[in-house]
Amino acid sequence: MALAAVLLVVAALSAASHAQEIRITSQQWQGRQIYEFRGYHDVEVFYFRVPDQTVLANWSFTARELSDCEPRNVSIYLKHGSFPVVNPNNATFPNDFRTQDEAGKVKGLSILSDGAKNSLQVEQPLPGDWFLIAFLTFENTRIEQKGIAKYCSTSFTTNLDVTWTNETILLIPEVQNYQDIQIHQSIEQDQQIYYKFFVPVETHWATINIKNCENNCPIQVYWRARALPLIDEAEGLNCTGNISTCSTGFLPLEGEWHYLTIAAEANTTYSLKIIYHTCAQEYPVTKYFLTNDLDTGKVCSSVSEVSRFRMLFRGSKQHFEKAEAEVCWDRVGLFRRSMSASFAYEFDLLPDENGTSPLKLEVATGQPTILSFYVNPKQDIGGNMWLDVGMDPKMKTTGYNVTFIVCFSHMERFKPNFDHPKCDPDDFYLLEINATKRYARAVIPYPEPGTWNVVIQPFCHENKSKITCPNETLPFFFSIISSACVYGSCGPLGRCSISRTAGYSLSTCICSAGYKGWGCTDASEAVPYSELLLSTLLLTLSNLLFIPSIVLAIYRKYYTEALVYVSIMFFSTFYHACDGVAYSFCLIRPDVLQFCDFYSAILAFWVTMIAMSDVSPTLTSLFHMGGAIAVALGIEYDQFGIAVFAVPVASGVVILVISWALHCRREGGCYPSKKYWIWCLPPGLLLAAVGLVVYAFLQTERNYKFVHSAWHAVMALSIMFLLPFKREKKQVELAWRGLQA
Repeated sequence: MALAAVLLVVAALSAASHAQEIRITSQQWQGRQIYEFRGYHDVEVFYFRVPDQTVLANWSFTARELSDCEPRNVSIYLKHGSFPVVNPNNATFPNDFRTQDEAGKVKGLSILSDGAKNSLQVEQPLPGDWFLIAFLTFENTRIEQKGIAKYCSTSFTTNLDVTWTNETILLIPEVQNYQDIQIHQSIEQDQQIYYKFFVPVETHWATINIKNCENNCPIQVYWRARALPLIDEAEGLNCTGNISTCSTGFLPLEGEWHYLTIAAEANTTYSLKIIYHTCAQEYPVTKYFLTNDLDTGKVCSSVSEVSRFRMLFRGSKQHFEKAEAEVCWDRVGLFRRSMSASFAYEFDLLPDENGTSPLKLEVATGQPTILSFYVNPKQDIGGNMWLDVGMDPKMKTTGYNVTFIVCFSHMERFKPNFDHPKCDPDDFYLLEINATKRYARAVIPYPEPGTWNVVIQPFCHENKSKITCPNETLPFFFSIISSACVYGSCGPLGRCSISRTAGYSLSTCICSAGYKGWGCTDASEAVPYSELLLSTLLLTLSNLLFIPSIVLAIYRKYYTEALVYVSIMFFSTFYHACDGVAYSFCLIRPDVLQFCDFYSAILAFWVTMIAMSDVSPTLTSLFHMGGAIAVALGIEYDQFGIAVFAVPVASGVVILVISWALHCRREGGCYPSKKYWIWCLPPGLLLAAVGLVVYAFLQTERNYKFVHSAWHAVMALSIMFLLPFKREKKQVELAWRGLQA
């Protein structure tokens, strides 16, 4: 390997005194509804594309209520490359999860849905994909029936304005190193000049050289990968006073554009040179000539003619120097294996001649070993990626111990340190395994796209003092896998769901029974299993109170009504048995059971009110069939709406009142009997009213099992009071004759 001095050719002959800035509107999202946050499946995702060389990105937001509701809290999070990993309910993350919130990669903002305009600015943002999520703060645990409670809807609008510069000087590296040309630049006081250059793959180190600087060299140099340097945060070099050579080195990102900003405190000139320390193979030495026409008047004002100018490009052998042994780390090739499930893929060692991948990797003890793999944008970022590392349990050492320090990072790479085990900067993920802890794991939710690096360094030590390892290599085990949710599942009682929003797919856990968190593993508010069992028993066994109503209906010869009461008891029992969280049994599909439960409940109201009315058998049959069709239509249209309850009840009351009034007028007496008016109707109506109030206004997520079971009970008991006395013999005979005819 060698140290390749890579010189630079300037793509532009000069730069403007001040970089020209252009403001454009990049993208806008209008009028999307946002929802209360219970889990990540409730967030709304907005996608933006930031162009290269952006100086300032300004996101503006407006949230407003579409109905007469009080303004609510809206949370907004923004991140480059992938979906923001947020934790608004302060739930604990699953074990081994590593997030990058501490590194400042996730930017947050809280606003009110009052229609006011708010903004979030990012200076010198990274170019490419940016993802924004928005949601409402979860506040209400009450179960509100549609059509009764006030329905609040929040609309969210956002747009992005960017300011970018088109005056960046492009520096073209000549990898073969056949030229000895460097840029000589003039700069004015308080001026900033931007440069960009591309760092090839297998470039281990880069050096910035400032030479021939005049006036005591009053300049500062800042550099950054992928985006323009943010002066307050970027790495910098103060060249003031270094009139001979001002130089510094840095660890570049391979295969990425890098940017330089040079700022001056006074007028000066300087020469700029970039040197790449590459680990790639040397290029063959070649000599050649380049002849070109040059307007010498541009160089010497006294010369007005155009003359032939001959330039010699020297061979590169004299510019190569021998690199140090540990400059270039061992690189191990990996290959990707994609699977059929969403976000499921893994990286493994290259297969051998038999087509199988080795189980372990032999890692050199004298220098770090680097594993690199690539995460695709869009299709790979919606899952959870984890790295497992381990030591050979059969590995034995005599008189010393072995510790592996592993640095796992996105795009950057860092050499592990044994004396103070850490990975610097802070957004690196440190894994350490030794004889005591032979296994470690790091899980990255919603990984950013691009190259990920795993840098492995084994250290041999005795009594906490580092020694030279007797062996040249040591066995090392690793596994790099991605899956939906957390290892493909969501805790003990959650379920894994694939959400699709804004054209992107992402996996998320839907929690239940009080569990919360990224993987439904936070049990701080979880409902005990004993309470879950009690909930299932209450919601199912409370339907047995319909048995007395069924027996009474059969005894009083209300056979159609009895059949409806049997159906509501059957379907409600098995629906709640299927809907149980920890203890469930599904006879048929849950959606079918739910439809039949709602349908039977409303139909029970209807047939009971028709039975209470004084109508002929022909009209009774007509009302039964018409009501059955209308209720089925209403349930299919909107089974959670209040209208599907209100319309049958209101229609039944109208039929009931008219039939009673006509009977009283025809017979000249009160109908029904005085006994029914005193002992049956008041308690029946009271129970029905209490049941409706309980169902509509008092249910919460916490008391659902008690309140809804009480609803079953009062409805069953109200039927026993409201169902009329035994049908008259004449009515039964007429009905029977009608069936025979």
